[in-house]
Amino acid sequence: MPRAIAPGFIDGGMSAPFDADPKVRAACEGAVPNGGLGKIEDIAEAVWFLASPQPRYVNAHQLVVDGGVCHSLLRSLPRE
Repeated sequence: MPRAIAPGFIDGGMSAPFDADPKVRAACEGAVPNGGLGKIEDIAEAVWFLASPQPRYVNAHQLVVDGGVCHSLLRSLPRE
């Protein structure tokens, strides 16, 4: 049962070099429709869910935990 989590802008260790620049941090926060950076706990909750017995019928799924960034980008693409 392969499952994966695709995190968005998370206020955590890997993004610390980028978040150190206030302009970059503000740009990332402003890009998130839910109103700011995600927290490590947001990813942990998604991991907990996927590791639990609850999603027993979920297979080959990538759970996007990004505060709506992907959807907002897709909506902004030009369409004929």
